[in-house]
Amino acid sequence: GYVHNVDFSRDGRFMCGHDRTGKMVIWNAKTWTEVKRIETGAGPRAFSAFSPDGRYVASSGRDGKLNLYDVATGGLALTLATDLPTSRLKFTADGTSLVVGGTDGFVRLYATSKAGRPTPVSSKQEPDDDPEK
Repeated sequence: GYVHNVDFSRDGRFMCGHDRTGKMVIWNAKTWTEVKRIETGAGPRAFSAFSPDGRYVASSGRDGKLNLYDVATGGLALTLATDLPTSRLKFTADGTSLVVGGTDGFVRLYATSKAGRPTPVSSKQEPDDDPEK
């Protein structure tokens, strides 16, 4: 079936993505069996990303919310309002930040705690800012 924007946990045990209905699905990446199906409300063209420690998976999409789910339970751990619908989502390799691309062309950076939970602190960078100038 239809799956949008897949991501793998760093240890390679799990894969996640959003199905046609907007539900986030987490699979066992070795057996390809479904582990969890989570109603996110993000819509079918949503984005997801595992935290580096694999304990959380972030989800965001057209609803303008950034949700963090506990991988073990599937429960909602945290919700943050983003300014606009999301076009991309990724944790930094060290887990200190969650980078969220908005459909407005802005990139928002959310600081995270050691547990991989974003705190409601964001910064924006103009899309035409050229660091080489």
